[in-house]
Amino acid sequence: TANDVLKRLPAITGDNGDFSIFGKGKAKIYVNNRELRDVSELDLISSADIREVEIVHNPGAGYDASVKAVIRIHTVRKTGDGLSFDIRSTYLQTENTDLRQQLNLNYRHKGWDIFG
Repeated sequence: TANDVLKRLPAITGDNGDFSIFGKGKAKIYVNNRELRDVSELDLISSADIREVEIVHNPGAGYDASVKAVIRIHTVRKTGDGLSFDIRSTYLQTENTDLRQQLNLNYRHKGWDIFG
């Protein structure tokens, strides 16, 4: 997931949406140029769907003055019309056992995406 990818990048610390950039503090996260408001959405983005992760150490005037760092995630834009789905199951064993199951549905028509 995107959460897993961010945990493995240099200069980024944190987990579960609370990510910080070394020397800058907590970062705002954007996915495809939209601010991420619910950090649980990071678990909905497959690592295979991530095209690029950009770390902005010194955000410019386009961001609020309180923003010290930005993480920008760019995903792969799928083409073509139709219905698609994928099913994932993840088993995590740490101090606790965690089994996650996920179903993603997507309908694409003439450049519009409806997903859930």
